[in-house]
Parts: sequence; C-alpha cells; structure tokens
Amino acid sequence: MVVAAKNALAIAAVFFLVLCFEDAAHSQSMAPAKILAVSEDEAGSVRGPRSCGTEMKIEAARQRFNFARAPYLGRRASDPRHDPCGSIGTPAEGFSSEDERIQRTLLAMGKQGETISRVREQVLNILQTENGCTAWFQEADADPAGTFRSLDFVLEENGPSYIFAKKETGRAEIFKHPRVASSTQNTGRNTTILLNANGAFFKRATAVLEQDRKGGPLQPGGMHELRVASYAGNSARAQITALLHEFGHIIGRLPEDDDSWDGQSALNTAEVLRHCRSEIRSTARKPPAMSGTHRQETASPF
Repeated sequence: MVVAAKNALAIAAVFFLVLCFEDAAHSQSMAPAKILAVSEDEAGSVRGPRSCGTEMKIEAARQRFNFARAPYLGRRASDPRHDPCGSIGTPAEGFSSEDERIQRTLLAMGKQGETISRVREQVLNILQTENGCTAWFQEADADPAGTFRSLDFVLEENGPSYIFAKKETGRAEIFKHPRVASSTQNTGRNTTILLNANGAFFKRATAVLEQDRKGGPLQPGGMHELRVASYAGNSARAQITALLHEFGHIIGRLPEDDDSWDGQSALNTAEVLRHCRSEIRSTARKPPAMSGTHRQETASPF
C-alpha cells in the first residue's frame, strides 16, 4: 500500500509538470498588445481640435496578464501659457468670451472707457460689412474685423497735451497736435492701441505753445481746437478715423510714422479717409461745428 501510494504520487507530479509546461509555452506564443495612435476626440478628449496632438489607446489583450501599461509619450504642460491646445477657444477665467473680457475692461475705465467701447463697436460695424473700406483693409488682413476685435486698449493718462506751433517767414503758421493714439507696426492680433487721454480722441481743444521763426523760446499761444484731419476732436468721426489709422499700422496696411514734423502721419490719415470716408460718415453722428483760432492745419494729431 505504501509503495503503491508513492507510485501514484510520482505519476501525479509528472502529469502536473507537463500541464504547467504547456501553459507556459501557450502564454509565450500569444500576440503582444497593439498600441494605436488616435486623435484626442477619438480617445474621448474634448480639450481641442484633432490637430492638437494624439494620445495612446491600447487594444484589449487576450490575456490581461500579458500587458502591463502603455509606453509614456510625454505629458502636456500644466501651465496653459505653454499649452497651445488648452488655449484654443478658451476665454479668460471668469468670462464667457474674449470680447466680453475686453468690454468689461473698457467699462471699468469709466466714462473714457465707455467712449472707447462705443467707438470700437462703430469700427466693428464698418469692418464686418462688405464695403470699400473693408476691402482695402482685407488687402493686408483677410479678417480685419476679427483682428480688430482681438485688440486691447490702454489709456495714456499723462500723455502729451500741448499743440506746438511754428511761424516761418512767408508761410502760414503750422501746428503739431498731441498724438491721439499709438500702436506697434505689424503686430497683428491680440495687441494694444494706446489712447492719449489729452488728445483729440477725448478733447476738443487744448493750449498752444508757439515758437517764432528765429527759434526762440516757446510762448503761450492761447487755446486751439484739436482735430483729426478735418474732424473736430472728441467727435465720432475723429474717433473712428483715429482707430482705423492705428489699425492700419497694426496689420501693416499703412507705412510706419511717428510724432514728428515730417508729415507722414498726416499722409497716412489722408489715405484712411480716401478709402473709408463714406463709411466713417455713415457710421458716425455728424459732429458739431467748431471754429478755430488759427489759420491753417498741416500736421496730423497722430
């Protein structure tokens, strides 16, 4: 009985070893799990468009113990400033849209911000419509309304305020107005227009400093109206023209100018009016007439 039991146990042990060897051979011959690159939308992500990258999706293995985990392909930046996919179509925190953020920022400036907001909407009304002015800007930017809508506005509270006047022999007195606004050439979307709180965007008149033909010291020359081309300061026409002028610099439609006596800024304003005068007139209310105290204007207020 003892011998027979030992033989039975030996036979059972051999049979067990055979079964284990077959299982091991079977597991080694199984196909490995497949790794497929799929778009985020296919993987269930809703953060961005298909072009924002791919993630790894694992095909189910026949035996779970054959697969541990997918290879690591890299992690997105947690900082949204370094995550282009995270910023697509995503407004600033606390706002339903970028346009709403800009509008609220303007209204927080008080009365001057309300003025900027109104003129911004008037310019958008022009650029969102098919007309000669829009077509002219489209030669430099296919979507001028979209680019203009993206711009921020900053108030230059301590900007220049005086009109400088020069008297030269045999010529009428000429004037250089304080700049109305400024921007950076060819910067495109999401840039800034700086508006002078002491210029013709907000004010109708300011003090004059005169210099005689001999180049003597500056002397007070009374008050003089501020203008944007032929439009009185603080009028809708002047304000719309000013923003269109700066927009022309931002998208590279106008050549660069500066706060000098060379007349390039006045030429740029004239070019804006050549293409947009009728749209400016139809969009803006007619400004009240205001008589000046000097004889000739030759300098642009930009």
